[in-house]
Amino acid sequence: MSALAAKKKEAFAQAVAAGATFVDAYKQTRDCSKMQPSTIRSNGKKLAREPAVVARIAVLRESKEGEFPRGIVRAGAREERESSVSPASGEAPPRPHEATKPEEPSSQEPKPRGRPTVYAEDLATVILARLSAGDPLRTICRADGMPDESTVRAWALDPEHPFAPRYARAREMGFFSMADEILEIADDSRNDWVDRITKSGDVVRVADEEAIARSRVRIAARQWLLAKALPQTFGERLEQNLKVEDITPRPQDPGREAMRAAIKRVRGAAANFEAMRAAEAAARVEKTNGSGGH
Repeated sequence: MSALAAKKKEAFAQAVAAGATFVDAYKQTRDCSKMQPSTIRSNGKKLAREPAVVARIAVLRESKEGEFPRGIVRAGAREERESSVSPASGEAPPRPHEATKPEEPSSQEPKPRGRPTVYAEDLATVILARLSAGDPLRTICRADGMPDESTVRAWALDPEHPFAPRYARAREMGFFSMADEILEIADDSRNDWVDRITKSGDVVRVADEEAIARSRVRIAARQWLLAKALPQTFGERLEQNLKVEDITPRPQDPGREAMRAAIKRVRGAAANFEAMRAAEAAARVEKTNGSGGH
C-alpha cells in the first residue's frame, strides 16, 4: 500500500470515528467531483468494510470516547448508550476504557436486506421526487430501502394502479430537469483547463481535451434521449413547403382505356397533319409544273 493510500484511509477512519457517514467521510478524503453519487456510496461502503479500516475506526472511537460535542451520535454508539444503566438507578455509565470493545470485523459480506415489494405511499413519494429531478429509475432503485426496478415498472405499467399516472408525469418533469442539466454542463468550465509542467519546468495552462470530450458525450446523450422521449418539444422540426401534384386516378376515370384513347387521338392528329403537309407539297409541285408549261 502506498503512503498516500494509507494516509487517505487514516483520514477516512478519523472522519467516521468523528461521526461522519461513510459517504461524507469518503467525500472529505477524496476528490469526488467527477464521480456519480452511486459510485461514491459504493466506494465508501467498500472502504468501510476493510478489516484494517474497521479496526482503526474502533480504536479511534475508543480513544475519543467522551470527546464528541453534544448532539453528535457516533455510528455504533447508540446501542451502547441504550444498553447502559439509566440515571434513575443511581449507577453511572461505564468509563471509556471500561466499555465493551467492538467485535472483530467479520470477513463475510453482510447479507443484503430484502427489498420492499408492497406499494407504499412514502416510497412512491421518494421515487417520484427523484424522477422529477432527473435521476434514472435504475439509480433510484439501487439505494437501500428502495424496491426493485422491475417492481416499480410493474406499478407504472398497470393502468389501474394509482402510481401509473404520477409516474408518467414525474418522468416528463425529469426530462425537463435533464434539459436544465444540459445547460449546466455546457456552462460549467471548471474542468476545461489544467496546469501542466513542461520539460523546462514551466507551468502552463492548457485545455483538458478529455474533460471537454466527456462533457460533449454527456450533452449528446441527454439530447438524444430528450429528442426520442419528447419529440414535440425537443425534437428537430423540419418545415418544408413542397407542392405535390396528385396524379392518382380517380375512381370515375376509365384509367388505362382513357390513356389508350388519348394516344390514339394524338396519333390520328399527327397522321392528319402529315397528310395535310404532303397535299400542300404536291399542290406546289403541280403549280410549278403548270407555270413552266406555259
